[in-house]
Order: sequence, then structure tokens, then C-alpha cells
Amino acid sequence: DRDNTTPTPTNNNNNNMPEEAEETQYFDHVVICSGVNGRPVLPPMPGQDAFAGRILHSGYLQDASTQLAGQRVLLVGLGESGSDLALQVSKVASSACALTRSGAGYIIPRYFAGKVTDLDTSRIHHSLPRWMGGGFALKFKNALEDLYLCPETDDLLVLRKAGELNARRGLPWQRRFGTKNTAFVEAMVHHNLQYREGTVTGFSNGHTVHFSDGTSFDSDVILCCTGFSPAFPYLEPGVEAALRNPRKLFKHMLLPDAGNLSLALVGFVRPALGSIPPLAEQQARYLSLLIQGLRPLLSPACMHEVIERDTVRDLQQYPCDAPRLGALTDYLIFLTDMAELIGCQPPLWRLCLTHPRTWYKVVFGPLNNTHYRLAGPGADFSQASAALARIQTVPLPVSLYQACLASCCKLLAFCGLSQFGLVGL
Repeated sequence: DRDNTTPTPTNNNNNNMPEEAEETQYFDHVVICSGVNGRPVLPPMPGQDAFAGRILHSGYLQDASTQLAGQRVLLVGLGESGSDLALQVSKVASSACALTRSGAGYIIPRYFAGKVTDLDTSRIHHSLPRWMGGGFALKFKNALEDLYLCPETDDLLVLRKAGELNARRGLPWQRRFGTKNTAFVEAMVHHNLQYREGTVTGFSNGHTVHFSDGTSFDSDVILCCTGFSPAFPYLEPGVEAALRNPRKLFKHMLLPDAGNLSLALVGFVRPALGSIPPLAEQQARYLSLLIQGLRPLLSPACMHEVIERDTVRDLQQYPCDAPRLGALTDYLIFLTDMAELIGCQPPLWRLCLTHPRTWYKVVFGPLNNTHYRLAGPGADFSQASAALARIQTVPLPVSLYQACLASCCKLLAFCGLSQFGLVGL
């Protein structure tokens, strides 16, 4: 009894057309916006044919409380959906264990002291050199937040455990994929979820799963929270293979050797921290300018050069995650690169002199695409500044400290120490 095959989709034909009816149309440009979650990924596990239980991909789990109640469940993979499912499963299963190959990413709570942690995705915070994430300078900033935000209202046991797991990997938040979710940590602390780091090495006795760390777990169900890969079954095999890894495309959107805009992707980019829609919007704006002839299409050689530079940077910045996540990239760096291509970088110096309140929200408020509607194609300064005025920021002492830190980095970079260079400032 295995659920490790893709179910046959039902026919949801809202136009009452016969299934066999076909229609051919011709277009100058085809833009695929279906996202990176196309085909469920089921990892091969040595000896899995000897497993007597069920193997199920999380994409086909409808209700953990009815499908998994009272069972022994092994969850493989711990991204954000895996973290959510770990908590749901651990509440109803007789026992549960989470297995992750390279750790759960850098764990960030969705809320801190009653405020959304998106407040911390500010331009000034993300502009700092990527190597500074685990140092004293940013640890002091975290201490300031603790002082002024009073996290005593949060579950300190969960926060403390999340901190231990983050420290175990030895990489700061700028160098891991962000798991913006502490649900699986809550499951560990309060619902007896077991946690393992490693891989499946084999099976025995029908239900015993063995791990690379030498431990084992008796399981009735293996729930694979292992994500999805892009899928383009409607394209020719050669084209589909070329699009499968977005990192091999120019800005995750254009085939470098095509020489035209007949086919493009939008939304096949995944920031380590932040969200996909702002990046997809920037891609769509750039593609629109290209199609209208308002921006030149770069030569294949230039595209390959940019692809190589971006690939090296992503693989170096995210050594644990980028090799297996082809869409993964840095949030602010990608936004900044796309803004350069579009011509919509926020005019920070002009804003500082003429609209200081808007400047403050752009620099110290959460990153969002309103920043890129202040100038350039498609700009609407009055609406953008009005939207920014409603955005919250971190406490003023934290902002002042970040300003001092960024200013020091700017000065050191000006003196020739390029490792202190800022992004987007």
C-alpha cells in the first residue's frame, strides 16, 4: 500500500468542452509563471522495497488528523511546509521523527514579541556584508531587540531550542535558506518529536528505518516533505531539460542562447529570506520592457557571464542549500540587480534630502517592491510614499545602531576594504 506515485488529475473543465477538443493558437511570446513547485520530489532510499508501510509525499496529504492518527510517522525533510506538518503530525501520531539531511535551514520565528519578524528584513539589515551574520556586531543588535521588544511574551523554550539548532550548523542567517517557522521546534519541545540529522541507510523488520547517524526509528508511514521540482510536460524534452535548473537561466528567466524572447520564465526564483512575489514582479517588469523594446536584450555572451557570476555567488553564499535548490538566491542582491536592469533603484540620496520620512522607511522598513515604484519606469511616487508611510519599523535604538554599523562599513569600503561593501545602499 504505497502512495508514492502521482495521482491521475481529474478533469476540471469549466468550459464544458469535450476532453478531446484541441485548439491551436500562435503567440509571439510565451511566459511560464507556474512556479517552482511542479513535480513532487521523492528521494530514493536504499532498500525501500523492504519497507512494509506507506511512503507518501506531503503534497498528497489532505488531513493529518485522519490519515496519520495513532501511527508511527517518519517525516523526511524540514522546509517550511515540513515544519508545519511536523507539528500537526506530532500532535496526532503515536510517535513521530523528523529526518533532515543538512539541517532545517536557519530557523526564524514568524512572530517575535507579538510583531512579525518581517520587520527585520530591512534594506539596512540585508545590506551588511554576508560574512558578518554570526559576529559580535549583529549579536549586539539582537540583544537590543530583546531589550526593547520584551520577548518574555514568547515561548522562550522554543526560541532557545531554535537558537541551539541554528548554532549547530555554524552558518549565519545570510548563508542558509531561511525556515521562517518554529512549528517543528515546538513539536520537539512540547510534543516529543524526535529529530535526526542524516539520511536513510536501510530498512529491517518491515518497519524499522535506519539512519546514517547509527540510530533507527520504527515507522508505519514515511511522509516525504522533500519539496517539488519545476515541471514543463507540455514542452519538448530538450527545452524542458534546459529550463529545469533556473540558475542556468539569465536572471532565472531567459535561455541565454535563444537570442529572442519567445520563451521566458517568471517566478522561478526563491529567496533564502523574503518572498517570491517581489522578485517575480521585478522579473515581469524587466520582461515587459524587453518585449516593448525599451531595454536591449543582452548578447548570449553577456548573459552567460552574468549567469556564471550569479551561480558562483549563490553556491558560495549558500553551500548547504544552493546545490540542491536551483532557484535559491539572495533577496536584496536579486532585487538590486533587477532594479539596475529596469532602471528603478530608489534614489536614496535625493530622498534623504527632500523626503526624509520616505527615506527612513525605505532604509529601515521591511524590503518590498514599493521601494522600486519611487523612480523609473512605472513609478508612482505619491502612492508609493503613502504606502511606505504605513509600514512599521524596528525600535528606534535598533535602527540607530544599524545606521552606525552600516556607516562604519561604508567608510571602511571607501578606504579600500572591499569586504565591507554594502548591498543596495
